Amino acid sequence: MDPVTAVAIGTTLLSTAAGVVQTQYQGAVADANAKQANLNADLAVDIGMSDAKDIGEENAGRLGQQAARMGASGIAVSSPSFNQARARGRQLNVQEQNRTMEGAYREAANFKTQANAFKAESKAANVSTAFQIGGGLLGVAGAMARAPTGGTGDLAGANATGAPLDLLQRKKPSSPWFSYGTGFNTGY
Repeated sequence: MDPVTAVAIGTTLLSTAAGVVQTQYQGAVADANAKQANLNADLAVDIGMSDAKDIGEENAGRLGQQAARMGASGIAVSSPSFNQARARGRQLNVQEQNRTMEGAYREAANFKTQANAFKAESKAANVSTAFQIGGGLLGVAGAMARAPTGGTGDLAGANATGAPLDLLQRKKPSSPWFSYGTGFNTGY
């Protein structure tokens, strides 16, 4: 194999390897981001549930304190107006808890959307890796197909366009360090 072909194959393989490493890295980062987004979604729901529970307990405590103060001041805590006010307070409590959970679920849905985007990015990186490898193999095959064949060691065969190389006019370099057709002349 001539040095030009060897260099072409070598650079193709190195370029392919670098591309494969890069796309594998991108895929791994996307996978890690997807996992984190799913964890964030779960955490958002957990925090929302905890906040809603805290809101319920705080509001129940306030309603109890209100009833105790009203009873201590002599207001009948069994009156219809007090019961209506207390029922309305419980209803507002439930609504506040529901809004808290809706916000948590909305935030979780946003994180799940992010996770899906990261999963798609990871799949695209995996496909890109396969194309990198395929392109590298085709590059090596192309370099080998363009390689000189047969003859005396001088360039022979055809160039990339298919034209016979002996039809191409080449000037012999004037440098004593270069020997026509064989690369650098080191004197050995």
